[in-house]
Amino acid sequence: MVQRAFLLRWLIRGTTSHRTLRDGSVNDSVPGNELPGYDHSVPTGRAVRLNAPIRPFAHSPIRPFAVSPFRPRPRRTPNAERKSTRHLPLAPPEANEDAVITHLLRTVGRRSLAVVAGLGDFAEFVVRAFAAVSHARQLRRGVARAIHQQGVRCLLVITVVSLFSGLVLGLQGYYVLARFGSAGLLGTFVSLTLTRELAPVLATLMIVGQAGSAIAAEIGIYRYSEQIDALTTMAIDPLGYLITPRLLAALLVFPILTTAFVLVGTFGGYLSGCCLLGLDSGVYWSNVHSAVRFVDVRECLLKALVFGIITIAICCHSGFTAHRRTGASGSRAVSISTTRAVVFSSIATLAADYVITSFLV
Repeated sequence: MVQRAFLLRWLIRGTTSHRTLRDGSVNDSVPGNELPGYDHSVPTGRAVRLNAPIRPFAHSPIRPFAVSPFRPRPRRTPNAERKSTRHLPLAPPEANEDAVITHLLRTVGRRSLAVVAGLGDFAEFVVRAFAAVSHARQLRRGVARAIHQQGVRCLLVITVVSLFSGLVLGLQGYYVLARFGSAGLLGTFVSLTLTRELAPVLATLMIVGQAGSAIAAEIGIYRYSEQIDALTTMAIDPLGYLITPRLLAALLVFPILTTAFVLVGTFGGYLSGCCLLGLDSGVYWSNVHSAVRFVDVRECLLKALVFGIITIAICCHSGFTAHRRTGASGSRAVSISTTRAVVFSSIATLAADYVITSFLV
């Protein structure tokens, strides 16, 4: 209470000449300007102008108010003064259309160049693989192993698929031909459909799904386990050791399995047409014998050879370049390479089928 009364009295009376002079002394001429317990003869160290306004508590250790520990909030900018991009002038529509067209053309060009580069790399891969026949190590053993992988393991799948394909062709072909009174031509319909189109395509797709995916995954694992690098270190051509035997085996396996597909499918058409629908078996086999010619067999085997080379080469190339997959590595890259191998092989099979048929028909 005493300090509060003294501070109020000092505030009232301290409006005159309490100042710090230039020499550092304090002017205490006004009564009541002294604080009890403090020596006002000691210079404060602050130099103030003689005619400066009176500042109470300027030289006192007692402050009337405490300083706030919180920082003052910054002044918020009114909405009218805020910078907004909503009112900026927009580019003319022609400029936006030109930018979109330019970006589209750049994207198309970049993708086209990537496709061309990929086709060139694939062609070089296949040529180098066939050129490595002369200096490939353990070629016979590799070819035998590849024939077992592509042929023996796929034989059951080919047999089942061809049998049901022939059964379906016999049923559908009989009801379609019966509408025109030509049910006796069922043997011609089944044999020519299988020989010219269905047998090469379906046999290739089954082999790709069974053996092609396994080839892509196996070679991809070789790549990521650094076994291909080890072959290169030992001066062994990895293309001649891993790729060439599989391509040579495809030249043997695909025509044989396609021929088996035709035979089993034709027998399935006989079961559905003669055993289930009552068609005369002699008429059926007579039409089969008279319909199939050497030209049809040649087209069937040619398609099988081309499909075998293309699909096995795609599967081998996809596994061999598994480390080039962007955004994936390890087992994920191997799985992506396997999926791409099956998809691209199926697409290439259908595309090559159209090209060959258009030239041979």
